[in-house]
Amino acid sequence: MDNKNNITTTEDFKFITLVAGGVMSTIATIGVIVALAKESIPGLIATIVVLLIGISLLVANFYKKHRSKKTSTSDVVAVQEPDSTPAEASKTANDAASDIVKPVLEPDKDIYGHNRTVYTFGRHPTNKAGTDKDTKIRWICLKEENGKGLFVSEQILACKPYHNTIEDWKTLKKDNDKFYQNEASCRKFWTQSDLCKWLNNGFYKKAFKDGEQRNIIEKSEIGSKVFLLSIDEAREAFGAKQKGTWGFYEKELTGYKGLENYTITPLAQATGTPYANNQGLYPDAGIYKEQKVTEYFGKSWYWLRSPSSSVGCAAFVDDYGCVSSVGIYVYGVDFADDGVRPALWLNL
Repeated sequence: MDNKNNITTTEDFKFITLVAGGVMSTIATIGVIVALAKESIPGLIATIVVLLIGISLLVANFYKKHRSKKTSTSDVVAVQEPDSTPAEASKTANDAASDIVKPVLEPDKDIYGHNRTVYTFGRHPTNKAGTDKDTKIRWICLKEENGKGLFVSEQILACKPYHNTIEDWKTLKKDNDKFYQNEASCRKFWTQSDLCKWLNNGFYKKAFKDGEQRNIIEKSEIGSKVFLLSIDEAREAFGAKQKGTWGFYEKELTGYKGLENYTITPLAQATGTPYANNQGLYPDAGIYKEQKVTEYFGKSWYWLRSPSSSVGCAAFVDDYGCVSSVGIYVYGVDFADDGVRPALWLNL
């Protein structure tokens, strides 16, 4: 309150000196003119003195006004409150961190009856028409390390070719021998594929909101945030340690007539959603129906990101769960019915 009164008094004084100076200067100017007309030396001297006093008052008022403006500005800067206190800054940082959306642990087992940890994260259509776009994606956590987890979708979410055009396929067919069993080149094989581009653009933007996207970790050796499992990742995650004619498996299928030479890896098997099936996903169910192998019925093939030992081909997992290193062609009508089972790394 005292500060406000002081400001008011100062402003009043400035106004009075301004008016007084102006009046005195005006009167003195008129006096000078009259004194000169009457040739009165004493009158001239008196009016000049008054004029000087008036001018002094005006100059003093201007100086005070200019100095007051500078002082006022500096005072405002000096007393201006900071944008935020350390506590508020910390809260802002915590709020930004809280915007990162982490996967939600589900209480149930996976849909295949295996005792594996399941999380939900993101969204993707599952019904045949693709109208349930907000359905949460269920992910199986394959391994954890340092607060991070490697996840693969519980089911096959889509059906797409590895490459969309035959020109892309010709390039891969030509260079495939440079990629096979070369982990550094495997990154190039994957990142230049149309499937990689779709997963990290169309799928990524629709499936994950901003906070979810910020939680997805990109591994430099993979080259993308959303990817497919490699041969080695699939073998390790699903226990396909034995080497067979077509690839890696866990055990031989026994007890079924006519299937003595088949090998299986149950943890690697996957079914497609109705949405993926409607896109043309091939569930190799014929032999299961014939032999009544109901526990393996309805599983489908899905891509891996690794190049295979066959030129122009990529590795895959078949309906028996065999991690095939022989591979299938990455382009062609006959090879456009394989599934997409996305994988990613997340902060837990």
